[in-house]
Amino acid sequence: MSAQAAPLAEAAFRQVMRAWATGVAVLLVPEGGGWQGMTVNAVTSVSLDPPSVLVVVARGRAAHTALVPACGQVFTLSVLAERQASLADRFARHCVRYLVAEEAEWTPAGHAVVPGALGWLDCRVAAAHEAGDHTIVVATVEAGQSSALDGASPPLLFWAGRYHGGERLRALATGDPTS
Repeated sequence: MSAQAAPLAEAAFRQVMRAWATGVAVLLVPEGGGWQGMTVNAVTSVSLDPPSVLVVVARGRAAHTALVPACGQVFTLSVLAERQASLADRFARHCVRYLVAEEAEWTPAGHAVVPGALGWLDCRVAAAHEAGDHTIVVATVEAGQSSALDGASPPLLFWAGRYHGGERLRALATGDPTS
């Protein structure tokens, strides 16, 4: 009979997860006549048919209140380029109302996205599942667009608690083995 291991301490868990590199996106959700935004990095594709993604949102965030109450809520995800680290930082620090008239670009459905992003997805909540102090939101993707993946604008990455540029990714995309 083996002894049951003690639960992993929060600090140890955080340290392990800091080794996991992710992309960075801004989630925007309509609220009060504007768009609430937050930086997210727990995003992944779920299905190709129908196209679906999941995003994990902390329950204490203001965008969570606007996003989760009911299935059918719309939101957008904007995939950030390395040059947009300050924007990621702005939305990571606190939820802000996106100044739609001055700062947004628009999807064909009239939803706000971050200008200059590497790509965007127009989503509709299909399901929400509580998981600890977060909610896993599964959404159907209704539209999307990406810029050319030519390496000219590498993605913004998050690793070891910091944002990083994609210099190595740029080299791989352009075929330059010396970088």
